[in-house]
Amino acid sequence: MGLALSALLVLWDSLRAGVDAPGASAWRARFLGWAPLVVFLCWSALGPWLGGNGPSGSGLARVSDWLGLPIAAYAFTRISATQRRTLFVVSAVLLLVSCAAAGLQHFGLWPSQESVLKATHGHFSGYRVYERIPGSPYFMGGGLSFHRLKFAHVSGLAVLVLLGIGLHSAPSERGRLLAVVAIAVGCIVLFPFARAAVVALGVGAAVTVALQRSSPRQGLWVAVALLALLGVTLSLSPPLRARFEGSLGNEGNGDRKALWATGLRAVESHPLVGIGAGRFVPGHFADSATPRDVVEHPGRAHNQFLTIAAETGLVGLGLFLGLLGWVASRVRRGSTEAAVALGILTFFVLLSLLHDPLYHAVFSMAVTLCLGACLGQSAALPRTEQSPRA
Repeated sequence: MGLALSALLVLWDSLRAGVDAPGASAWRARFLGWAPLVVFLCWSALGPWLGGNGPSGSGLARVSDWLGLPIAAYAFTRISATQRRTLFVVSAVLLLVSCAAAGLQHFGLWPSQESVLKATHGHFSGYRVYERIPGSPYFMGGGLSFHRLKFAHVSGLAVLVLLGIGLHSAPSERGRLLAVVAIAVGCIVLFPFARAAVVALGVGAAVTVALQRSSPRQGLWVAVALLALLGVTLSLSPPLRARFEGSLGNEGNGDRKALWATGLRAVESHPLVGIGAGRFVPGHFADSATPRDVVEHPGRAHNQFLTIAAETGLVGLGLFLGLLGWVASRVRRGSTEAAVALGILTFFVLLSLLHDPLYHAVFSMAVTLCLGACLGQSAALPRTEQSPRA
């Protein structure tokens, strides 16, 4: 609903603005340049039919989230600098609120599982917030998402955006934004116990800082501070160290090898066209050696690229990688938007090697919003302060 309403508002604003509005006509002309996105979406919806396998409704909905790229890009050319600043301030406040919620959940203070069950009439257990940390009396917090991975992944995107903006802000605002970043990084490391997210965020932040050409010396100090924060947090949390050390074992990896094996079998069954978006279920491609947990897994190969290859074929995977490369090539080099976008792409790619982050709609929408905003901001189009309704 949010995506559909945003699309209608963008269409209405484009028609209302007319051909002479600053930025609007130039951006409409650029819609022809979205060919990589259009081809990927069309193939995901229609390509698997060549093998007799159409997409499921949920699979098609997940793919459709990428329509958020041009929607966000257009919208960010039509809002004022004041509106953009307000959006970033609200995002920072919500990030801190979510971090506070994750901290309360981590210590089992709020909310209780009984209150969640009662409030949702038994439809939502919130089990992802009440997972015990091995060797600890505490829980893996999930923030306002009530899901530890959603919290870590979406908060990671917010950290990268605020980090890029903070390094480019005036000194009066820089300290506040970087303080929010530091608090959020600490909460992401401590509360959800999301190993892949911590590593991916560290590398993504390093890329974002490294590409900040306006203040390289300050960027270096920020990078050192972030690495020191990660190191101190790991050294002070024995359960977190134990969880990272457990990554080397099969059990600590959540049977990923077995999940990857089922994904590879799915690719082998329809290598070019796939089995249809949303149709991959590990149990359908299990063998006698596959663990029961994998057989009963509802979906995903725990590798986003492998899942995309299974569902849309190697052709679909190639088109998706081409879309990511196209996004990276469209941001203006040397800009804050380029630093943020490439940091986000790094974060996303690393996450995708061990997870299917696009399976969670909240992350799928967040990543297309952030990347679309970067594309819109770096499009070098005239900006207007006269479009409060866009």
